[in-house]
Amino acid sequence: LLDSHGSEGRGEWRGLWHWVASRGSRVTGREPSAERHEPETRLYHRGCGPGISGGVRDFQKLRVWRAAHQLALDTYGASKRFPPDERFGLTAQMRSAALSIPTNIAEGAGRPTSRDYRRFLSISLGSINELQYLIIAAGDLEYLDRRECHLLHDQLVAVRRMTLAFRTSLTEIS
Repeated sequence: LLDSHGSEGRGEWRGLWHWVASRGSRVTGREPSAERHEPETRLYHRGCGPGISGGVRDFQKLRVWRAAHQLALDTYGASKRFPPDERFGLTAQMRSAALSIPTNIAEGAGRPTSRDYRRFLSISLGSINELQYLIIAAGDLEYLDRRECHLLHDQLVAVRRMTLAFRTSLTEIS
């Protein structure tokens, strides 16, 4: 089953989607609680309607997408404190790389084949590597303090791990 509403996936997606959507949070180290995830529409509390796609592959139910989305939000928050002269430099580059990760996970979900989805997950992995370097650069330039660098890096490692596992699982079912 794809979700708590009883929607079923097509062939290859049914078991996989449930597997990815049911993993605990690797970023926080906590298992998902019923209170946090019930009803599913709590994810959309910031004014976005419940699932534009509403289809079989609703990317918003993927824990890897949720973790990548949180990494993007946290990257935005950290980069707000960068010097104004970096607005079109490092700030823009970090934000672009951070947004590219969940964006490609979401875009891949709309593709018809596992092969297409794997390609978008590979693009996400490239953006993860780009963001990793930019976090290092921001730390070396002292735009981020050590604690912020470690927090963003830990989130990034967790997102990389989940993305790799998801891509591998798509390879196995192809």
